[in-house]
Amino acid sequence: MAADAVPNGHAAADAPPPSSSSLVFLGTGCSSAVPNARCLIQPPDPPCPVCSQSLSVPPELNPNYRCNTSLLIDYCRDEGAHKYIIIDVGKTFREQVLRWFVRHKIPCVDSILLTHEHADAILGLDDIRVVQAFSPTNDIDPTPIYLSQFAMDSISLKFPYLVKKKLKEGEEVRRVAQLDWRIIESDLQKPFTTSGLEFVPLPTTFVWVSFSAESQKLHTYQMFHGFLQAQNMQFQSLVGANWIYSSWIAYTGRVLTTCIFVGTRLWMLLRGFAPKEHCSLG
Repeated sequence: MAADAVPNGHAAADAPPPSSSSLVFLGTGCSSAVPNARCLIQPPDPPCPVCSQSLSVPPELNPNYRCNTSLLIDYCRDEGAHKYIIIDVGKTFREQVLRWFVRHKIPCVDSILLTHEHADAILGLDDIRVVQAFSPTNDIDPTPIYLSQFAMDSISLKFPYLVKKKLKEGEEVRRVAQLDWRIIESDLQKPFTTSGLEFVPLPTTFVWVSFSAESQKLHTYQMFHGFLQAQNMQFQSLVGANWIYSSWIAYTGRVLTTCIFVGTRLWMLLRGFAPKEHCSLG
């Protein structure tokens, strides 16, 4: 079974063949996305070369036109049926649907995974209804969505109408996304399966090297992103090997982030924006 990675801004002109699976990077940008609107409405002197390029190059051809970080897994099962799994649904989700779902003929989303509860990972949840079947009474099967309890508590405050249990017929006020909230176990490394693929949440750890006079000690701590918990996702790849997807990776001061994955064929690490908060590969 073939598996092709499709980078943001460099997608093939046609949808993948019916018999193949693929990865579509819906976005690889920071929370404010690229170009930064401020650079265009209040241009600096000299102009920012990255953001100013967006005015002359179409988004689909512009490697510096990037939406919020998100990955779409188009998984073609053995019988030929496709399942569509999305990781993170940020502020730019609607634009990502219009740009990439249409281009790759993606008709729906079968499962959702959330890495954390920041705006660039969840504020598109209201628009999930556009990739669900239409029902004026919300009488559709809910889309399973996987997240930590920490994220669930935060989202319940931001989107109470998406978390409420289904209303009785006739009590619906308006059409909203129908979601089946599924909490990832507190043991974050416990696998779960959705839409035919097995996923393993991997809590990223800080490795702190202590340079005390007495000894050098290694201490591991769970990663916090903007003071909020988050995790990476490991999943069985479309060709049977392990792939790891990290929407960001962070470091501060004396703290060094170290990731060692045994048996991993591909680690998808997406850069952050602020150098003091997110390391880069540059």
